[in-house]
Amino acid sequence: MIEHISTTKKRVVASLGVALIGAAITSPVASAQTLTTLVSFDGISAAAPYSALIADTNGNVFGTTAYGGSIFAQAGTVFEIGKTATGYASVPTILGSFDGANGANPYTGLTADTNGNLFGTTYFGGAYGNGTVFEIVKTATGYSTPNVLVSFDGANGGSPFSGVLADTNGDLFGTAIIGGSTFAGTVFEIVKAATGYSSTPNFLVTFDRANGAGLYAGLIADATGNLFGTTANGGLVGQGTAFEITGSGFVALVRFAGVPGTSNCHGAAPLL
Repeated sequence: MIEHISTTKKRVVASLGVALIGAAITSPVASAQTLTTLVSFDGISAAAPYSALIADTNGNVFGTTAYGGSIFAQAGTVFEIGKTATGYASVPTILGSFDGANGANPYTGLTADTNGNLFGTTYFGGAYGNGTVFEIVKTATGYSTPNVLVSFDGANGGSPFSGVLADTNGDLFGTAIIGGSTFAGTVFEIVKAATGYSSTPNFLVTFDRANGAGLYAGLIADATGNLFGTTANGGLVGQGTAFEITGSGFVALVRFAGVPGTSNCHGAAPLL
């Protein structure tokens, strides 16, 4: 009886061993990933894409470069990489070049509305040199050149480092590093009207360092339209904040406390 049990155990173990070996042999092995370079920028027609790409429903991708473009200005571009039947175009199509007057140095990416129009910001340039919000309109034959919606003058904001967010009405929302009552930055709205966009941004919030300063990042929105963002500096101990903007105003959600000389991007702990 003992021998029978032992033999049975051996058979079970052997069977399990075969099963495990079989599973090991037949289990899928992760295949090597393939990286394909779609475009190499030449440094003249376009250079230094700092931001992420967006794609349309046809698979065409769009982005910005902070430099390149106009041979005289070299102040950045908006480009498209078209999707073809066999892959992607190896040469980007330059949709617009910045020349200073219409903006300069877009460090962030693009936003598209439901019609395929593209929106973005430039850090410098425009009528006052403090950056712009621009639109590139999609037409039946392609895209327009960049159209300046707003030129920041410093007092009404300036140096937008991040892109804009669009709501269902087409209104645009964004952040500016400078401007406002203490020059510590703003959250702004550009209202869409029947005839186009307002050339003057509305201030939703101006920062005063006590409630934050240094708006390098953009905004997100929840389903009810409340806006959320961060500041790199300011707040209770100068280490930045996370904030919410509701219909009733500004709410500081988190104030970061860290080692003096650090900011919230270096792992400071939040004070709730």
